This record gives sequence, structure tokens and C-alpha cells, in this order.
Amino acid sequence: MSQDLIQRVLQGRQSGRTATLATDHKEAKATLLAVLRGDDPLLCARADFDALTQRNRELRTPEAIKDAMADQLAILEVAALRFFRDATTGTSDQRRTFAAVALRCQAQFVATAATLHRLNEESANEKAFVGISSSAA
Repeated sequence: MSQDLIQRVLQGRQSGRTATLATDHKEAKATLLAVLRGDDPLLCARADFDALTQRNRELRTPEAIKDAMADQLAILEVAALRFFRDATTGTSDQRRTFAAVALRCQAQFVATAATLHRLNEESANEKAFVGISSSAA
């Protein structure tokens, strides 16, 4: 995810432009990251989540699935940091709630990273096995 795309989304929102439907998953991710970073005063539109959900439903190849998981890692990491930061202010109930959400984001981040690592390892092992099989034949 490029900083340029995040900055373009932020500039559009800060210039008074109203929220628009996300045209692709990269724009939706940029919007979500901007909101989670706290740079965007507008709440993110439901369409941004819907764009990512639709993209995930259309995943058909292992590479596309790994790309989507990498996107989700970025969102989870920023969300965890945002909620950990928010857990330092407010009432004790608010701090406890934010800390709990941050811990859930962090736990999901670790689980997703582990799954992505396992998929990459399986892919590497499969390529090595195919290479050994074809050289033995």
C-alpha cells in the first residue's frame, strides 16, 4: 500500500469532498488505514468494508489469497496500534474496552501472519518437490 494513495484519499476527504464508494480494494484499504491512523476525521463508509469483503469473496488463486491476507495484516496492525493508543485515555471502562479490542486485533494479526507464513512455506516446498520430481524423471 503506497503512502501516495493514502495521502490522495486524505486530501480528498479533507478538502470537503464527501465520502464516495470505493472503486477498488486498494482505495478501500487506503481509506480504512487513513481512518484507523486517525488522519481522517470522517468515519469510513460501509462501502469501504463492502469493497474488501467483495474482493475476498472473489479470491480464486493461492497468490490472490496471499495478497488479501497481506492487506488484512496491514489493516490489523494499524487497528491494534490505534486501539492501544486509545486505551490510554478516557474512563477506565473505555480504556479496558479499547485494550481488549487492541489485543484481539493483535491476536488476529499474529494468527494471520502465521497462516500466511505457512502458505508461503507450503508453496516453497511444493516448488522444491516439483523440481526434484522433474529432475529425477
